[in-house]
Amino acid sequence: MQTQKTVHQKLLGDGEIHQKLLGDSEIHQKLLGDGEIHQKLLGDGEIHQKLLGDGEIHQKLLGDGEIHQKLLGDGEIHQKLLGDGEIHQKLLGDGEIHQKLLGDGEIHQKLLGDGEIHQKLLGDGEIHQKLLGDGEIHQKLLGDGEIHQKLLGDGEIHQKLLGDGEIHQKLLGDGEIHQKLLGDGEIHQKLLGDGEIHQKLLGDGEIHQKLLGDSEIHQKLLGDGEIHQKLLGDGEIHQKLLGDSEIHQKTQTKTYEIHQKLAWEETDEVR
Repeated sequence: MQTQKTVHQKLLGDGEIHQKLLGDSEIHQKLLGDGEIHQKLLGDGEIHQKLLGDGEIHQKLLGDGEIHQKLLGDGEIHQKLLGDGEIHQKLLGDGEIHQKLLGDGEIHQKLLGDGEIHQKLLGDGEIHQKLLGDGEIHQKLLGDGEIHQKLLGDGEIHQKLLGDGEIHQKLLGDGEIHQKLLGDGEIHQKLLGDGEIHQKLLGDGEIHQKLLGDSEIHQKLLGDGEIHQKLLGDGEIHQKLLGDSEIHQKTQTKTYEIHQKLAWEETDEVR
């Protein structure tokens, strides 16, 4: 019987990484100089994430509806739900919420204190909104899918998109994001001021990525074999692949391209 675990890694001069982990799910990651990350998790839905210096995040969840989120330093969130209508939300420190629903009519809401608001916009799509004192928002957009959002005082957001999968996001003061995509695996992301990213993909393996000014990247993939990569200005790479054999690589080139394919077969031959 032949078992094969394949890891494809392509490290280009600009720090681009393509990873394909066969067996559980495919992950494509592209780390550019500005900290841009593209992730594609096959099986549940495609996720595009772009993490810029100001904490901007673009997420696209195909299948149910496209979501664009932009998280600025003041806690501003822009959400665009295609198919039903565009929603802009701005969450300021005093609990102010601005919502703009295009297509049916423009709505500006400023919620100070503890007032409750019920809104029902019939015609294009039914919207139920209930804004309580703790900043809880219930939105139901008929036709596209139900959205449940709860905005707590610490910036916690709960979103449930029925049909595609549940998304749990918690935005803390230090830029920490918790995302849980049911069906595909849990993603834990922590975005610190120095561009550090922690990602944990349950079932596939833990990924630790740290993107510093010198383009240092640490990656640890548990389960498939441990990979430790450090990309410094001189192009140094350390890789340790536990399992059948240990590989230690160090390159001093400024511009480099590495293709690796690790196959474990009956003959224990490493190619």
